[in-house]
Amino acid sequence: MNESLAEKVLLAAVGPLTAAVVGSLIVGLLVSSITRAFQDRRLQYDLRLQLIDQMTESTSALTFAMAHYRRAREGQFGTEVGVTEIAAVLHEQYRKTRTATSVLESRLETYFRSDLPRRSFHAAVDLLSVRYYMLLGQATEELLLANAGERHSGLTVSQLGDLDVVWTAYRQTMRRATTAVLDEPMSTPPSGPIV
Repeated sequence: MNESLAEKVLLAAVGPLTAAVVGSLIVGLLVSSITRAFQDRRLQYDLRLQLIDQMTESTSALTFAMAHYRRAREGQFGTEVGVTEIAAVLHEQYRKTRTATSVLESRLETYFRSDLPRRSFHAAVDLLSVRYYMLLGQATEELLLANAGERHSGLTVSQLGDLDVVWTAYRQTMRRATTAVLDEPMSTPPSGPIV
């Protein structure tokens, strides 16, 4: 075999060149994979915070409207502020809150493997609803029965009849719901901008 010097140099260079190209591809894929995992974790974290913000905003709006109504009914604003007008605002806020929380429950069900975030938030909303009807003097035995138990408020009918117990349970349940949103594994990572 009579190989020329050019062929020998070419054969000697192919091995290291191939190793460099393959090595670069492997390193590139590894860096890309690490970057994607980091971006997915960041998107998940952003989504979790967004869900907590929406949960808090939707329930806090109703909580504020109920407090405003209670104060107006007690006469804390004087005679210039009409309880009827504030009641209308409260009723509208209740409707908006129930709509927003229903959408949020669907999102929680979709985003998480576990049902704990949705179930905890649902319980908090049920407790808030009981508080709303108690404030209006419309917390009937049927309403309390419909909101009692583990699938709803987590309280018994007799516990639902005590405003202090309902309020304390609401705060604890909201804390449990937001903690579950932060801690529970997600079904799939978000794959783009969060809307």
